[in-house]
Amino acid sequence: MDKRPLIVVSICAVVLLVLGSLSNVVGMNTTETAIPDKSPVDSNEEIITFISGSYCGYKINKGGFIRDVEIWAGMGGTGLWVRGWKHNPLEHFGRDTLGIHAPRFIGIFISDGAPYGRVWGIAFGNIEWS
Repeated sequence: MDKRPLIVVSICAVVLLVLGSLSNVVGMNTTETAIPDKSPVDSNEEIITFISGSYCGYKINKGGFIRDVEIWAGMGGTGLWVRGWKHNPLEHFGRDTLGIHAPRFIGIFISDGAPYGRVWGIAFGNIEWS
């Protein structure tokens, strides 16, 4: 009996199995890299925040039309009011706070006499408050 056809069929079967397993690995890697790595949105990340109230002090970290500001309220009738919208789901919020750091702030400060005054403005993006 001639063993040559059996050897050829065995070699073809091994080659097909190896190629088939390689195509699965290549296909899996392609599928994994095709899906972008998307981190979830912070549930407390603000979209836009309106800031108003009385301040005890403020610091402008970066000047210009859009400013990076820190605003704080103290005792004695000063207080800041923030209201706006957050991501995930789109949610409206409003609350009093004693301190704000807003990296993208457009607004005005009106002094009532150093260091006290009033502030009105809009902050875009995420802000920090205490």
